[in-house]
Amino acid sequence: EHSGSWHICISSSTETATSAVRGVLLEFENISDYDSDDLCGFGKHIHALADARDAQGRTALGLASKESREVIHEFLLFCGRYKLHMGPPEH
Repeated sequence: EHSGSWHICISSSTETATSAVRGVLLEFENISDYDSDDLCGFGKHIHALADARDAQGRTALGLASKESREVIHEFLLFCGRYKLHMGPPEH
């Protein structure tokens, strides 16, 4: 049980919390500017992390501070702007 630690972290607008969110999501290959001990590489699970619900049923993305939401969108959205839908391509 994480006891809501993900939700607490992303709802904080401090620079430390925002850096922690980025560190959790960064892949191990992208560690040039970060201490490798702090990285988790969970960016591949961004959809589940963004949709994780707290005890009151609120999504993590909905609770995220502006700063954390911008970091999450870097991983969640294509080019930080476009939401992609999984499935066959549309023409």
